[in-house]
Amino acid sequence: MSFEGISLDAALDRLQAEVGGLSRRQAAAFYAVCGRALFPLYEEFVQQTGWGDPNVLRAAESLALKFAAGAAPQREKASQLLEEVAAAIPDGERFDAPGSTFAQDVAICMDAALRATIAAEEVNPGWIEYALEPATIAAAEEQTGFTDPGTSEAGEEWRAHALRHPGLRDAYQTASDLIALTAKRSTFRAEDLANLRDVASGLLTGREA
Repeated sequence: MSFEGISLDAALDRLQAEVGGLSRRQAAAFYAVCGRALFPLYEEFVQQTGWGDPNVLRAAESLALKFAAGAAPQREKASQLLEEVAAAIPDGERFDAPGSTFAQDVAICMDAALRATIAAEEVNPGWIEYALEPATIAAAEEQTGFTDPGTSEAGEEWRAHALRHPGLRDAYQTASDLIALTAKRSTFRAEDLANLRDVASGLLTGREA
């Protein structure tokens, strides 16, 4: 998929449609590797604030990837981890942005991965936005001076052309490539997950570009 010449909103709509076609095992793998790619942002937040629980997020990732590999669902354990992940999401009113926002993004990806393992839970394709938020914020701040340009005329103008930013465009391309690769497998071997992690690393390098 090419992101040349389209708005940020149109690009996000395309990705939402793509991720919406993933099975639950595929979605578990997708969101878990997204969360892993962005995990250094959560660790950085913990180091700076002394608040958070990386181990809970690691446990969520582990359970989701076992499910993606073909293991039977563990609804009770997953439900308990959902509560623990929720408790590990920083309050944006208590902690400064964008560090707290980035930590939230990581936790939301792990939350989505867990929900994919529970048949009764919704997995909203719109949650892909959180995997891309760190790159989006970095590009917005660089180009506009604001982490969120808002819905003003200037903000809408930025969103219309945001993907001209190479780092942000790379992050969106990474997400598209990752979805396509994830969709090729119904269950995931260790080497499949390693390949997904390699691709997903572009979510963070795109933020730093």
